[in-house]
Amino acid sequence: MGAETVLITGCSDLGTACALRLFRAGFRIILIEYDRPLDIYHTRTFGAAAYSGCKTIEKITARTIANAVEIGNIEPEASLHHFISFQSANREISLLSQSDSSILSEINIDYTLIANPELYKSIKENLPESKLIGFSSLQSLMDCRGGYIVSDEAPYFGRVIYPFLDDEFIKPDTKNRRKETLLQVKAPIEGVFTASKTVSDRVNKKEEIGKIGDMPILAPVDGQISGMLNSGIIITAETVFAEIDFSGGVKDVNIISKENFCLAGAVLEAVLYESRMPRRHHPINRDASKDTKK
Repeated sequence: MGAETVLITGCSDLGTACALRLFRAGFRIILIEYDRPLDIYHTRTFGAAAYSGCKTIEKITARTIANAVEIGNIEPEASLHHFISFQSANREISLLSQSDSSILSEINIDYTLIANPELYKSIKENLPESKLIGFSSLQSLMDCRGGYIVSDEAPYFGRVIYPFLDDEFIKPDTKNRRKETLLQVKAPIEGVFTASKTVSDRVNKKEEIGKIGDMPILAPVDGQISGMLNSGIIITAETVFAEIDFSGGVKDVNIISKENFCLAGAVLEAVLYESRMPRRHHPINRDASKDTKK
């Protein structure tokens, strides 16, 4: 039996962490991202492949069809079907763009992980039926009725909420929420962004971190740059182009956080439970199997 396929919508930190853990567990991974994503975390996510064609993280590579053609892995006339099959056989991850989503209805997808709800909603009509997995804080509870929800909020961070256990999702205690130490910097105007600093640089308050056109943008706080867009991208007003960690410590911001890998482990738990449970013993199918015996 071939590997089961997991479609992951979005190449964020969370989507990338899930892709890594599920891929290592033997699942075939298809990532889908916006055609031109604005990803301030591109140094540590597979989203960078949307521009460069490929991205390797921890010796696992995600590749676009254009890059596969460019390096001679597949012929220029090859279909997306062939590309995905080749990537699976070559032990790599397929990265599709939003404009490729129409092909997904013709592909056998076993699980759809909603790492980016907005992207998921935009391609939902092109997706075949599959088991859905979402996260509690990403407003995907309604999308995942009958599927699996992973809590990414206290008090049950990292817990899988199984659809057949009648679990009640308890809203997080906002009073005891951990103090936020990340500040996202938004563009005041529309224009071409030019970075004056790079990811992991230390900055002082009011030090220039970039420009929008000819307008210098100054750091609002002291800290370490934990995310930054590449130079040369046209952005609109209110677009997040940088993030500053003002916790006071020095971190390796080019690796995905342990929290996201923890959530990815919960996703793996849900997928393994669903895929390993014999259908006749599956809690969701017990009533149906009784009816069949009658």
